[in-house]
Amino acid sequence: QSVIIFKDVEERKRLLSNCLVEIYLDLILDYIANTGISDIRASIAEEERDKGLQEQARDRMHPKLHRMDISYDVL
Repeated sequence: QSVIIFKDVEERKRLLSNCLVEIYLDLILDYIANTGISDIRASIAEEERDKGLQEQARDRMHPKLHRMDISYDVL
C-alpha cells in the first residue's frame, strides 16, 4: 500500500468524507433496489404515458394520493 501525504488536515478530511459518502450512497442504492420501489414507479409511469391530455390536465388540477401500494414488510 502506498502512503499518501496530505498538505493539510482539511484536505485529508475532505477526501475521506467524499470517499465515505460514495460508500454510503452505494449501500443506500442497493437497499432501495432490494425494496422493489423502482418496479412500482415504472408501472405508474407506464400508466401515466397511456393517459390522454385531458386526463393529465385533470390529474394536475386534482391529484390522487396514495397511488403506490408499498409492502412495508420489505422495508
